[in-house]
Amino acid sequence: MEPQEEWKVFPNTHPAIIEQETFDTVQRLRGTPRRADKLGAANPLTGLVYCADCDSKMYNSRQSKDYYIEKRHGKEYRHKTADFYTCSANYLGKSAFKTVCSNHFIRTAVIRELVLDRIRHVCRYVRGNEAEFIEKIRAESAVRQAETAKAHQSRLAKNGRRIAELDHLFQRIYEDNATRKLSDERFEQMSASYEREQADLKKQSAVLQAELDAFHADSEKAGQFIELVQRYRDFEELTTEMLNEFVSRIYVFEADKSSGERRQKVRIFLNLIGDFDAPAEIIPLTPEEREAQEKRQLRLARQREANRRFYAKKKAEHEQSTQK
Repeated sequence: MEPQEEWKVFPNTHPAIIEQETFDTVQRLRGTPRRADKLGAANPLTGLVYCADCDSKMYNSRQSKDYYIEKRHGKEYRHKTADFYTCSANYLGKSAFKTVCSNHFIRTAVIRELVLDRIRHVCRYVRGNEAEFIEKIRAESAVRQAETAKAHQSRLAKNGRRIAELDHLFQRIYEDNATRKLSDERFEQMSASYEREQADLKKQSAVLQAELDAFHADSEKAGQFIELVQRYRDFEELTTEMLNEFVSRIYVFEADKSSGERRQKVRIFLNLIGDFDAPAEIIPLTPEEREAQEKRQLRLARQREANRRFYAKKKAEHEQSTQK
């Protein structure tokens, strides 16, 4: 069998069995192991959540009991069942007694609610503004292409010249070895080095060419995303199928407590359209949607207040313990 760098691939020569986006989604899911935890199931968000600072995947932790007890400073604290994500680089660094990145703690429920709100918001915008949405995607694609295409093409040309140069160098050392101007040992060392460099350049060129080809397909992505939106007309909860079809990556930033209130930024990238920023003001909400939105806001406000009281209590206990 020929090595992969010498394969010649001719795409789109036969009718596709499944859509390209479905194939890409399956390949992405296969690339991330999803192991069942103590609760008997893998978290569907695993493989999608990344640390925004070090780009490491985030680990999911879930407790198997209705509550768990934490012992600190000689006291026991009872907590509800936990389900959260933390930076894997930070976790692994601690096990090696190293400080790497930071915790980036975020609850799974918060991520799911943010993702659901993002999908709901973008879908509402797309349904009511298809023409405007298509123009926005095409405009953003043109900007990205203009910024990177020139650099990619320059690099591809440079790689091509170096690959041809390596072919010439290999021919020269082969002739020198045949005429005994170059020892067999030295020939093997130099030829192996040239072959490795040439293989690396070919792989890099293949990636660059694939990215360039992807730019030309961006104009079709808006239509594909509209078709995806039309398949999900009414939904109230985030299913695993929706998660896999809509979301490509989620970046979680470290929480900021400088204002006295915990705030945390999360960026959600959608399949086909990336970090698309839909306008804030779109079609007016229906009475049912407005009621659901108000309930979510009230629930979040209660959670923030509970968190504030919890941290205030911990701070007071810490100050009392240091004064003794």
